[in-house]
Amino acid sequence: TRDIDEKRRNQVIEKIHETAIRITKTRGVKLSEFHIINQDPPALSDKVVVNAMEAATKELNLTSKLMISRAYHDSLFMARYLQDDKFK
Repeated sequence: TRDIDEKRRNQVIEKIHETAIRITKTRGVKLSEFHIINQDPPALSDKVVVNAMEAATKELNLTSKLMISRAYHDSLFMARYLQDDKFK
């Protein structure tokens, strides 16, 4: 479950957990475990990256649309990289 809004994402995860518990009761089964494996905070792409992509599309005479990436690995790790003081 991913979202750019951490509070909303956490609410969805809680609803999933509540639903799993409700299903166990109605079906008479046991929920052996419910673990959140990774809960990294959402990260938006740095403005430098967005501006570079916009400039490249204009230079290549392409159309573009600003969208939210749901593939968190891209924006999360780039955001961490660009927040590091040694890269500024």
